[in-house]
Amino acid sequence: ATPVRWSQTVTRKDGEATRTWIRRGIAEGDTDVDGHAQHWVVYLTATRTEGRVASLDLIETRADGTVSTHPLGFRETKADYRIELPAGSLTSGLTLGHTSAAPDGGGVTEGAPIPTTLGPDGSRTLKVTLNGVTYTVHVTFARPAATPTATAARLSGIYVNKAGHTVRGDLIDGWNPDTLDYTIRIRANAPGVYVLPVAPNGVTVSAGDVRQSAYATTQYWTVRAANGQTRTYSVTVVRDHEPTAAERFAPAAPVDRGGDRAAPSPSTAGLRDHGYVLHGRYVAVTATSYTIPEGGTVAWRSWQGQTVRPTVTRGAGMTWTYVLDTLSPDGTHAARTTLTVTYLTDATHRAGLTGLLVNGRRLDGFDPTRRDWTVLVADPAHWTVSPVFDRTSGMSAVTRKRAGTALIRV
Repeated sequence: ATPVRWSQTVTRKDGEATRTWIRRGIAEGDTDVDGHAQHWVVYLTATRTEGRVASLDLIETRADGTVSTHPLGFRETKADYRIELPAGSLTSGLTLGHTSAAPDGGGVTEGAPIPTTLGPDGSRTLKVTLNGVTYTVHVTFARPAATPTATAARLSGIYVNKAGHTVRGDLIDGWNPDTLDYTIRIRANAPGVYVLPVAPNGVTVSAGDVRQSAYATTQYWTVRAANGQTRTYSVTVVRDHEPTAAERFAPAAPVDRGGDRAAPSPSTAGLRDHGYVLHGRYVAVTATSYTIPEGGTVAWRSWQGQTVRPTVTRGAGMTWTYVLDTLSPDGTHAARTTLTVTYLTDATHRAGLTGLLVNGRRLDGFDPTRRDWTVLVADPAHWTVSPVFDRTSGMSAVTRKRAGTALIRV
């Protein structure tokens, strides 16, 4: 083998949709030709083309599983972004998604996942490295304003015991009977908090829905006056936490397992097939939207002579989109295959409870395979139920409570 002497200079060529990095080198040596020494020189050019980033979006996955995309007004020269979401988004999971400016090839290079950090007010800072540049997105949540209305459905106070004891604590920070939503932040290892809404005479309080995710828990209370007027208050408890399994996950690079069979014709642009590789074995899949078992990675089989360039985009949760642009062996035809895949792992593909809290007390004899429970409470109109589950997996839970019945969706 002859070593290559590479130049220390790397040049960059920017196109409208792609960026190409160029490095030049030289290899030389001597060879014997019919007894005569012959000196040879080979000049080499190495290039790497990547798609320029076209957009950067904040992807919000709510506790109930619905997804929204928030464009950030991406500019390639701007590395820092800020966005404010409604207060109700505190329990949502947030990730960053991006698209490539190169529809005909040249995918964006994404760096290793960077953990999300939590601010003192529940705000979050997300980071992603694309094409060697780290972009930072600061997410804040709107502070609910007081909404004075002529109603008798008012609480006299919301009290918080930050030690988690089921006794009345201190009045919640920023209390105003006409401010309906509040946020409390606690440490990762804190035992939890006990929240007690207190109503004046003639006003009743009923615990309502609960939304829980890895980031936060929101409890709603319905306040009803004697004249029938109602109001809903909420308290969101945001807990510091390590990144969830879904946030830590990064799929392996997609691979081409083909190129060894002659194409049906020189102008064939379509792929031979697509699927995934698991434990070294290629599995073909007919559908363009499919799941990949744990340890697997997206793969396809091209025909001999075809050129395939993948563009990879992260979606919500464990879903990725792969756009495979293919050029026929003779360069005359092009084709595109779009794959939407969901990666399955044990940590992220579970939906189940490990316990139930009723009025703050763990339900004895909990069985995760059981779906229906009957419990005795002092007041069917004023009781709470909280599901317990492994939040590090990224799963979430929504509890719909109506009088004496609670339905929990995990």
